Amino acid sequence: MAIKPVRCLIPSLLEERKMTQQQLIERTGIAKSTISAYSRFHRKAMTLQSAIVIAEVFGVHPRDLYEWDSE
Repeated sequence: MAIKPVRCLIPSLLEERKMTQQQLIERTGIAKSTISAYSRFHRKAMTLQSAIVIAEVFGVHPRDLYEWDSE
């Protein structure tokens, strides 16, 4: 059984926490273009380092940054 990400949840997490993408960029130190690519799912896989840093800002587990589908 393969598990793959189908949607990045950064936009939802930002909305839930009433946070802007700019605030996330400032808190993580990750480039605006990178955060934007993750948010729009143009770059499907985050690096583990990025996922951990972003997850820490949101207070979630790195796997909670995506909606997953199992095939």
